[in-house]
Amino acid sequence: MRSNRRATGSFGKRLPVSAYRAGLYSRLGACQECCWRPHVACLRQDWGVGRSLPPLVIVCGPPASGKSTIADNLARSLGLPVLGKDLVKERMMDHLGGSEEIGAAAFAVQFAIARELLRSGNGLVLEGAFLRRQSEIAELAGHGNTLVVDISCRLDVLETRYVERHPSRHPGHRGPEALPDLQRRVSAGEYGVPDLGRPTLAVDTTDGMDPPEHEVLEWVRAKLKIAGET
Repeated sequence: MRSNRRATGSFGKRLPVSAYRAGLYSRLGACQECCWRPHVACLRQDWGVGRSLPPLVIVCGPPASGKSTIADNLARSLGLPVLGKDLVKERMMDHLGGSEEIGAAAFAVQFAIARELLRSGNGLVLEGAFLRRQSEIAELAGHGNTLVVDISCRLDVLETRYVERHPSRHPGHRGPEALPDLQRRVSAGEYGVPDLGRPTLAVDTTDGMDPPEHEVLEWVRAKLKIAGET
């Protein structure tokens, strides 16, 4: 037989509005843990809300210093695309021929592509001898989680490599006649990038790589916080 007695406690009593709100907000807060947060996480994943900046690894240095090889290996290990100026320049020379204007245009196209990749949340390895490109490099660095691998090499070794590689390069590139320009610019330190206030690793390729390639990759991974096997 059901009892007609009313249970003691708050049941059946009129609660103050403030107490009702407090209880409701408490329940909503608990519900958020199991129901709301997964949806917020999905939105962040789908729309980029709160997403960290994409990685931008800048590999710079003088011609014939090994930039392209190092950039290609880093990109392959990190699972990133590599965008080198020569890649753009050589395709342009295929259709337009070689000239000083082609070189400047290739840099402009390279930076435009890099900028769009970064703005869309995609990282990359950017490679080149960035002469007089300080403002463009600094602007790009603001769109990514940026690191710099700054490559140097002794001048006499650069000269030998520059001459030896010429027969295998695209015919639009300059040959040994460009050595005086190379010597002047290397001596003046024109092939580095400006101080971006970002982590920078100096690599000497005069005799192999110093530091060695696996240490360069470990440094990049640590700075970008990318886990994985070398």
